Amino acid sequence: MIFFRRKKKMAGRLDIAITGLCPGCGATHLAISLATYLVHAKRLKVGIMSRETDYDCLLDNSCRLKPWGFVKNNICFVRYCENIDEDFDCMIVDFGEGFGGRKEEFFRCGKRIVVADLTAWKQQSLTGHIAKYGINKDNIYLYAFGDKKAAAVFFRRLHIKLRPIPREDNALVIDGANFGFYESLIKIE
Repeated sequence: MIFFRRKKKMAGRLDIAITGLCPGCGATHLAISLATYLVHAKRLKVGIMSRETDYDCLLDNSCRLKPWGFVKNNICFVRYCENIDEDFDCMIVDFGEGFGGRKEEFFRCGKRIVVADLTAWKQQSLTGHIAKYGINKDNIYLYAFGDKKAAAVFFRRLHIKLRPIPREDNALVIDGANFGFYESLIKIE
């Protein structure tokens, strides 16, 4: 991985890449929800890295500031390409919309999640992505908005399985009923 420089490499770290196909499709929310699950249900040390400043809205008095970002709710929010002395069990990289110009790094991650929006006016982002990159059997395709009928149409037409993301109003507090969904994304024993 070349996401960031580190003083030592942690063997066995799980690297998860998440990209959204259009603005506001739920990729960043999913990154935070997945990290919350990994920290609180699996007791892993998790970092979320973003090229954006998407997470600055989370800064408040409960945060512990670090030179490379901040810690909130035991999740480390890391600025992209910073020197990090921390060892993480899992690093989630929020690539933002359309790989954020870093397609090669996206495909190097052990787990890759593509988040689409299946509302009628945003479905073209998924068809455009598939036309440009094809369907990768190793990617996990999810959607936060839209309905099961639209997902079924994409499955019939393109043979791509799209799974719905469970709704979490607050990504830092997830519903235990959704733990099975997050577990299925990572399959950690």
